[in-house]
Amino acid sequence: MSLSRRRFLQSTAVGAAALGLGARQESAPNLEHTITTISGKPRERGRQYGAQFK
Repeated sequence: MSLSRRRFLQSTAVGAAALGLGARQESAPNLEHTITTISGKPRERGRQYGAQFK
């Protein structure tokens, strides 16, 4: 049996879809997003911001 390009692409698309549906994906845990407010003069803000990454 000779496959045309169209038949080949259809069969690979169906195979890829079947593999994608078969794989279970665990939902990522919902991480709470916190916003940190840094106030003060620019130099103070820079120090506070840098202190977070030490």
